[in-house]
Amino acid sequence: MRLVVQRVLKTQLKINNELYSQIGPGLLVLLGIEEADTLEDIDWLTSKLSTLRIFGDQEGKLNLDVNQINGEVMVVSQFTLFASTKKVTVLHSFALQNRKLLFPFTKTL
Repeated sequence: MRLVVQRVLKTQLKINNELYSQIGPGLLVLLGIEEADTLEDIDWLTSKLSTLRIFGDQEGKLNLDVNQINGEVMVVSQFTLFASTKKVTVLHSFALQNRKLLFPFTKTL
């Protein structure tokens, strides 16, 4: 499992130019899942993610986590985090396979 984490003041997700989701201050997380990942992996990563002290306190020091700022988290599936482009230029089959891998985790998130 791989995560790309970005602090945001606000962000929104649009699908076909229609607003699907939006959050205020918090974290945007791009999530890549592979076959070897388990529910235990997601438990560990969500615990780690929720306690990352990457938000500034009153002194500007990075001492606060997303919970302490009452932040929100948006998780977006990003299958290309595990894609190998050495021999492939079209990732359609990888995307379909990854969608099947993601389904069991969606209710956990």
